[in-house]
Amino acid sequence: MRRIVLGLGVLAAVLAAGVPVAGQDAPEQQTRSFDELRPPQRLGARVRALDRAVRVSPFVVVVRDERSFVEAVASWTAAARYPVLLDDGTWLAREGIARFVRAFEPEAVFGWSAEGGAEDWSADERREAIEGAVRRVWGVSGDASAGMAGAIEQWRSLGLTPAGAIVADPGDAAWPAALALAAGRAQPIVWMPVAGGANQAIEAADAELLCAAIEARLDGLGVAWRGLGDDVDAITLCANAPARIEGPPHGTIALTARLGRMGSASREAGRWAWTGQIFGSSARSAYAAMSSLFLTPRRAWLFDGYPQTPPWTNYDVQPAAGIYRQIGLGLAIDDAPRQGVADLLERAASPVDAQLIAFNTKGRVTEFHLEPGTASARDVPVLATPAAVYVVHSFSAQRPGIRTSVAGAWLDRGAFAYFGSVDEPGLQSFVPQVTLAARLGSLYPFAAAVREDGLLENRKLAFFGDPLWMLDAQPPQRIDAVPPLANLRTFPQAVGPGVADGIWGLRMSGDDARAAEVVLDALRVAPDSVDSGVAAAGLGALFAMGERTGFAAAFARLDPEAAEDPAVRDLAWHALRPLLLDDRAAATIARVLSGHVRPQRLATDALELAGALAASGEREEGIALLRRVLTRARTPKARRDLQLGIESFGG
Repeated sequence: MRRIVLGLGVLAAVLAAGVPVAGQDAPEQQTRSFDELRPPQRLGARVRALDRAVRVSPFVVVVRDERSFVEAVASWTAAARYPVLLDDGTWLAREGIARFVRAFEPEAVFGWSAEGGAEDWSADERREAIEGAVRRVWGVSGDASAGMAGAIEQWRSLGLTPAGAIVADPGDAAWPAALALAAGRAQPIVWMPVAGGANQAIEAADAELLCAAIEARLDGLGVAWRGLGDDVDAITLCANAPARIEGPPHGTIALTARLGRMGSASREAGRWAWTGQIFGSSARSAYAAMSSLFLTPRRAWLFDGYPQTPPWTNYDVQPAAGIYRQIGLGLAIDDAPRQGVADLLERAASPVDAQLIAFNTKGRVTEFHLEPGTASARDVPVLATPAAVYVVHSFSAQRPGIRTSVAGAWLDRGAFAYFGSVDEPGLQSFVPQVTLAARLGSLYPFAAAVREDGLLENRKLAFFGDPLWMLDAQPPQRIDAVPPLANLRTFPQAVGPGVADGIWGLRMSGDDARAAEVVLDALRVAPDSVDSGVAAAGLGALFAMGERTGFAAAFARLDPEAAEDPAVRDLAWHALRPLLLDDRAAATIARVLSGHVRPQRLATDALELAGALAASGEREEGIALLRRVLTRARTPKARRDLQLGIESFGG
């Protein structure tokens, strides 16, 4: 208990002292007392104080089953913790672990399994285990049947008021985020059955019942929640629930915009909490929560795809850039005249290393318009590290669980938090980029910084991620302490005995250079040994290291199922597109990609490949490709573009 009290002693000291913040409209630093802060800044001060009171062990623990995840998190203390990630064996989950490790830069990565870890749990057993883990982290003694009430009592005894609450369903795949954020941010869990999926809509009447039920459960826990500045000022919905509400009186609005407001969705409904949603697989939800808890932003990427005329200039990224520089972030900026599709694709030719991304575009759920050109969600870059993403764009989050939607693509490629719209909200509903930057530099949690209350259309904007994540340039203090878990196994050996296992082990321990070297050596010395599993394990490393020719050779060895995965196929286009401009490689790469023309970019992909073939003296082959693809075209525009392409090449 002494370790807990000493760790949390920082909390009272930070809140009592003056808090440095930036002015809303200017980057000058000023000091204000806690009572002088605005409600979102008060919430941010509470979150930051707790974050800075906790020490972080410089190691990552990777588990393969849910029992092991619960036990690994349960071994945190209130004063010290370490990241725990879930490896479900999928390509996306392992790419996510590699991405997180690249950002966290641990001293080592361990594999670990709890005794009996592979045994299945019922939903009730899982709920009991999750509550038990939260109680253990915070040193709660007494009757376990007290559940969350016992944890709340313990937090209050330490002078700690829960800043938020978690809403979760123990039978839903997103439960790891609920456990991590409850244990890491001292938040009670409200258990609530959910139905549907992130791509679906919930009827307005059912959404009202859900909101009322959550509020009643908070009353039952004895926490104050009805106004900003009391106990609970944030809600995290950790569930694969519908992301949008449909029905009268307001048509389509976001569930995360409705939850946390009093009454119905009327203009005057008072906010009592800022809300976020984490959905997806268990591995992805763990990734989202651990990224929010443990990663410190170092760089921002600002892309302004808007015309240089009003009202678009109200969202100019340049004024925001000055604030981010003052905060201490490194910057990559794409603005006029570098703001077209070609510029985006050039950026996407390598992994984007930015932990905060602000994007201005316009369009629909699967495409966005730039200056000049129209890009597809398939053109969203792959992230080198986890990032929080703010996208000013209509409809981008209408179906966030579809990997070929704009929101789905960003989440698929590494975003751990995302803010966008489920419908057409009107440009004025979005916070201008300079306002967002000023707020993030002024103690606003992300979910509060991106919202401008008072506009009815604001209800169409959805937030996915931990609403309490903050932009803090100061990394948490690390301690030299190995996680207190028996029989830890060091990566890469912990992954498995096969060649593919070894490559994944290198990647998930942060050694992309060595992983790429292993694959390249195998391709040179024993190419027959590079099967689909080995190739899939090495693709991310080859891309990260800029080994484009090696990537092409590995990609060609994937079996059809692996190669048809949208994330893998898009990665191939990002990695290999620069070689289409290389006279020596263009024809070979065009043939590699010719079987992977993407439905959402049918004409664009085919024309790009035909052009590369024609430039290499293979004009007839390019025309034949266009004719084959023409039979698959489903829209008048795609058919017209392909036919014009055939004619332009002389076919």
